[in-house]
Amino acid sequence: MSTFMAMTSNQDTLTPGPLLATATVRELRRAAGADEVSKTALAGRLGISRQTMSKRFQQGDMKLSEFFDAALSMNRDPGDILAAATATLNAKEPNS
Repeated sequence: MSTFMAMTSNQDTLTPGPLLATATVRELRRAAGADEVSKTALAGRLGISRQTMSKRFQQGDMKLSEFFDAALSMNRDPGDILAAATATLNAKEPNS
């Protein structure tokens, strides 16, 4: 129990869940850029401000419902974005 608490209280160390969430939001941002969808346009589709959208991208964290709405509004499969994020993370892991 103390090892888990030490891991979760260290802000410099992210557990796999937050790492994957951050990578997925980053991949969503890449998809928006590739589709030439601005933060303003994407924010409008989600019913939030551009500043809030920018904050979500900068923090690498957003509500799951926002992620799905954003991906689907760009005609992207949320699962494909998640798979790309997972592949990116797996490519960065050192070989065992």
